[in-house]
Order: sequence, then C-alpha cells, then structure tokens
Amino acid sequence: MQMTSLSESRAVTASALAAYVVIYALVAYSGILKGSAPLWWSDMAWTIISLAAGLKCLHTARMLARVNERRAWYAFGMGALLWFTGMLVWDYMELVGGIVTPYPSVADVLFTGFALAVMVGIFYFRDTHSVRYVTQIQIGNLGIIVCTVIIVSSVILYPQISQSQESALYIGFAISYASGP
Repeated sequence: MQMTSLSESRAVTASALAAYVVIYALVAYSGILKGSAPLWWSDMAWTIISLAAGLKCLHTARMLARVNERRAWYAFGMGALLWFTGMLVWDYMELVGGIVTPYPSVADVLFTGFALAVMVGIFYFRDTHSVRYVTQIQIGNLGIIVCTVIIVSSVILYPQISQSQESALYIGFAISYASGP
C-alpha cells in the first residue's frame, strides 16, 4: 500500500469539503425539500460535518511530531466533538422531541465548550517550542485573553444587556455566543 503525500491528502480533504458544501447548498436552497425535510437536512449537515471535523483534527494530531502542535489539534478536535455532541442534543430535542430547543440548553453549554477548546488550541498552537507542562505565564496569558473577550463583548452588548429581562445564565451564554470564534 502506497502512502499519499501530505499535499495529496490536503487536496482530497479540501475537495471533499468543497463537494459537501456545494451539495448542501444545492439541496438546502433549491426548494426541493418540503415540510420538515429542510430542518432535517440542515441539522444533519451540521451534525455530520462537526463529527468529520473532529475526527480529522484528531487524525491530524496523531500525525504530528511536535508536542505543542499535537496538543493544539487535539484541542481543536475535542472542540469539534463537543459541537457534535451539542448537535446530537439539539437534533434529539428538535427532530425527535419536536421541541424548539430552549436557550440556554445543554447543547449551548457544549457549543460554548467548542469555543473554549478552540481558544486552548490556539494557545498551544502559538507556542514555538515543545513543553511538557503548562507554565504560569501561559495560564495568565490565556486568562487575559478570556477576560478581554468577555469585557469587550460586555461593553459592546451593554445596551442590550441592561434592557434585558433574561436571567444572568441566559445573558452569560449569549455573551459567550457573541464572543465565540
């Protein structure tokens, strides 16, 4: 069995992703689906692509030699798999239970986990040398990034937050959505 080169592998992945997007768009926007079929089509597309992205990220992580890059791709993969799990919850509530998913829900917690995992991945990806431990300065830098995103989002959304009648939990998840990648 002959191994493909990295560039061939990337070309196959990019081609598969492009085909997926084109097929999704053609079916979703052509009007051929009626009734609840567009809802099923869209939800299943989100679910399948998040699973595929998670598995591809984990596969990529296993192929890398540098520890920091491997950790970054594992974090990206875990984030995509958190999104996939959130989509399973969403799909069950919406497609099986016939319930419009409330906000915030368990799915929203998992979607927020995606954003956090991506932040951790970026944090590891930017590291230029392999380390076997997380330093205090790295934790501090990540804390600064998270605090900055929360503060900027809160300032931008202050008029809406101050007039909202929603709970603090609801507002917290809304800010996390607005702050996501």
